Amino acid sequence: METNNERREEDRQQILAHLDSIFKAFVSRDPEVLKQTHMADFKGFTVRSRTVILDREQYLQDIWRVLENYRIHSYEFLEQDLTFWGDTAVACYIALVHGTSRHGREFENKMRIMDIYTKTAAGWNLCASSVSLHPDEIDQLLSAAVTASSGS
Repeated sequence: METNNERREEDRQQILAHLDSIFKAFVSRDPEVLKQTHMADFKGFTVRSRTVILDREQYLQDIWRVLENYRIHSYEFLEQDLTFWGDTAVACYIALVHGTSRHGREFENKMRIMDIYTKTAAGWNLCASSVSLHPDEIDQLLSAAVTASSGS
């Protein structure tokens, strides 16, 4: 007989694989995978969203505006935590993303993300996210702006 801990470990592995598939879709620029990995009534925020995202189509439009200017080459998860409440899971994680801008400049962004998953008949799927730059990134940007404005 399967225990709750064994079931949760299987759920945990499925969600982590799902997260990995989303980042792989960013690397390969695969809109179909991104569509499948987000619920139709997806809600939340991306790093660049200026308003609340109200559905998957709005999310995809927002993401493609970003991907037009940036190409992600690789990523790594620096920290991950998952908590379950029945058929809902909250995944909090820090990701480091490497890539190039459309002008050929390399970048590395550290992001802080909270994803909310729900278990459907087809398995776990992403229903909401909040994505932001990690405070380390914000500190670097502010420091660079202060240095530039002071003429140093």
